[in-house]
Amino acid sequence: MDKTKYYQLNQWAAGDKVQRIDFNADNAKIDAAIKAVDAKADTRASQTALDALLQRTAALEDKAALHTIKTVSYPQSKTGAAISLEDVDWARWRIVVTVIRAETDSASGTCRLFSWGGIRDSEPISDSKDFVFVQFPMCRSDLPFMGVLLSNNSTVFTFGTSLQTAKGFRLVPLSTQTLLRATATVYGMR
Repeated sequence: MDKTKYYQLNQWAAGDKVQRIDFNADNAKIDAAIKAVDAKADTRASQTALDALLQRTAALEDKAALHTIKTVSYPQSKTGAAISLEDVDWARWRIVVTVIRAETDSASGTCRLFSWGGIRDSEPISDSKDFVFVQFPMCRSDLPFMGVLLSNNSTVFTFGTSLQTAKGFRLVPLSTQTLLRATATVYGMR
């Protein structure tokens, strides 16, 4: 009786006597080999499913995170600062949050916030030193430029123009003050 090359299974010649013990030993070897292949296939399938799940999880985390779109610092000025939002790609973001912090040479540190690029540019929005403007462009750039302003006197605010044509905000120190410094950070949620 001969043996196969790889698994040493029995090979009977025409005149060999087939014994059940040899036959059962071959079946045990075949069964073990199939089990090993099956286990490897399960591992590969499980790894593929895990990789796909990790990709979906990363995409959801990216969508839920608040990303910094830009941060701009403004130097000392008697006239204030123009906080441009013209470079924000509104179509990329569901929510945009603009945080403006100002410091003046007065004890109160108060500045006046105006819209820039809307039909209400001459109307002050609010007086404060910290402003948080939350908008909901919902991944569209054709919606009105409006949102909720959180400051000393929080309000719902609209520029009276679209996201495409609004330029941003103007930060102006009150009459006798000088703007010492200001920062504007724009965040977005996908």
